[in-house]
Amino acid sequence: MAAMKKPHVLLVPYPAQGHVIPMLKLAQKLADHGFNITVVNFEFVHQKLVSSPEHQSIRLTAIPFELEPGLGQDDAVTKLTESITNALPIHLRNLIHQMEQEITWVIGDALLSAGVFQVAKELGIKTAAFWTASMENLAFLLSIPQLIQDRIIDEKGTLINSSWPVCLSKDIPSWQPNELPWSCQPEEFQRFIFKNYSLKPSQNSALFDCFIVNSFHQLEPTAFRMFPKILPVGPLVITNSTSGGHHQYSQVPGSFWHQDQTCETWLDNQPPRSVIYVAFGSIAVLNQKQFQELAWGLEMTKRPFLWVIRADFVNRTGSSGLEFPYGFLERVANRGKIVEWANQEEVLSHRSTACFLSHCGWNSTLDGLWCGVPFLCWPYFTDQFHNKESICEAWKVGLKLKAEDGNGLVTRFEICSRVEELIGDATMRENASKFREQARECVSEGGNSFRGFLRFVETLCS
Repeated sequence: MAAMKKPHVLLVPYPAQGHVIPMLKLAQKLADHGFNITVVNFEFVHQKLVSSPEHQSIRLTAIPFELEPGLGQDDAVTKLTESITNALPIHLRNLIHQMEQEITWVIGDALLSAGVFQVAKELGIKTAAFWTASMENLAFLLSIPQLIQDRIIDEKGTLINSSWPVCLSKDIPSWQPNELPWSCQPEEFQRFIFKNYSLKPSQNSALFDCFIVNSFHQLEPTAFRMFPKILPVGPLVITNSTSGGHHQYSQVPGSFWHQDQTCETWLDNQPPRSVIYVAFGSIAVLNQKQFQELAWGLEMTKRPFLWVIRADFVNRTGSSGLEFPYGFLERVANRGKIVEWANQEEVLSHRSTACFLSHCGWNSTLDGLWCGVPFLCWPYFTDQFHNKESICEAWKVGLKLKAEDGNGLVTRFEICSRVEELIGDATMRENASKFREQARECVSEGGNSFRGFLRFVETLCS
């Protein structure tokens, strides 16, 4: 009797590293459960994937689209949005028709346009939405129609009363007026984000046969109770167990940058719980003045630090190269390490790492919680503001960095003093350790996310 073919699932991530990484982790977990997986990316993303999943059941493929070099962030997002809305559904339909094995499910990022899910429906294929950010921020976006009806926000996402925070529940930190899930700079770009992204989960929800989230119930219980049909499957972590039960973190699938391979050796030579890990994700940028102030702040701590600095991290005009404070690199040479990219899970799990100075992106938030490392919070835009509030006010595993009134500068003195306060706070470390254990329990056999993922697998097989 011929062996039954494995179900074939097509995964469509949103084309940004913070979305591609969790989608590829999901792909690996599904492949481990016997599915044939195809992951489709735009060509410019496909070419950047320096660490693809090493699994024979996963196939990476590309559809045409190139971002013009030199575009600013806002222009790049605008061009990308047009292509997601207009071109992606057409290419996706053609790709599905060309597949040798029939597609049984399409799993798409919940921020994608309706067209991606409509194509699947028209072809008789079931759909699942994957939300790669926090459940609380998703709950906010799914509540937008009610917030409009209750005249808390208008149809363009503007607060009716600009001085009132938005509260979904007494058990969820409120969203401050300037820290909504679509808050960003410049302000006029907020309406674009609201229309083209923030509205998508609620507008497209009728097209989803299943909805999963990269989070866990114990972390955001109230938000999950508000939307009980949404399945928690996180945190999605890819590890290789070694002898003695130690987890070794493999090259992160979906990385757009080569991860520096010398970080672990450098960390091995640092004292336990001494290193400040500084990383702002794949999008956040600082201006030159703020960049130098951060460098001064790290130097003032007199502590070892590992600082991830992408080539495009500083928003420069007319200058070439990174402009550190004069003599900075020489003065910190014996205790500072600077890399373009790092295996973040490996760094955060190392015994020498004391704290995480972070932009509070959701992947970074989960990484820090998984490893039990307290946060120093410096959010950049959109959902990161609420993640900061959860980290500091609800979970009490981090401190906020406060900018000066008027110029918005986070000073070297603020950075230095907050680092010392955080590292010296035993209660904060205990709280971080508690969430570390909860995260591991959730994905272990019998845990909430373990059961959620198995339910999802059963749904895909039905």
